[in-house]
Amino acid sequence: MSAIPSPILTPEEALTYLTGAKGIFPDLILLDINMPRMDGFEFLDAATEALGEAFATVVVMLTTSMDPTDEARAATYGAVRSYVNKPLDHKKLTQVVSLV
Repeated sequence: MSAIPSPILTPEEALTYLTGAKGIFPDLILLDINMPRMDGFEFLDAATEALGEAFATVVVMLTTSMDPTDEARAATYGAVRSYVNKPLDHKKLTQVVSLV
């Protein structure tokens, strides 16, 4: 795959990039539930619809939400491998990287 364009600033730009990836997807996507314009769940729905559940090796949901229904909802997506409460510190980042 070609180098990731810099910067990808919106979920829409990320979807455009992924749909042009021709089946070669990133190893890791860090996805915040609360993103502007399109939340993390809307992104997961759009990416899964366009590319199937294997659009990334590992998707990690980042959040400040303490709502257990958000974590349960994230678990319904095959691409989501972990649900991490922010802030993302060194220990959590090490755990995330070990998923790849």
